[in-house]
Amino acid sequence: MAVTNLSISLPDTMRTFIEEKIKRDGYGTISEYLRELIRADERREAEYYDRLIAEAYASGPFIEHTKQDIEAAKAEAIKRIKQRKSGK
Repeated sequence: MAVTNLSISLPDTMRTFIEEKIKRDGYGTISEYLRELIRADERREAEYYDRLIAEAYASGPFIEHTKQDIEAAKAEAIKRIKQRKSGK
């Protein structure tokens, strides 16, 4: 795995937080801590997309809509909004 250096700027309060976190949680270096944060974020993002895919499959078969279908749905939505606003 290729490694690259990355320089970041942080306020003193964040640097202090990171240094305390490293001592408290047993990380060897700031880099180790940041890598773990990034890995956790990657896992969260993958889990999010996995859930979206599962929900899409669970919602039933894919139905292709024509431009006319979309326009009809839009017209119906506009009609309902107008009815709601007029109190009907």
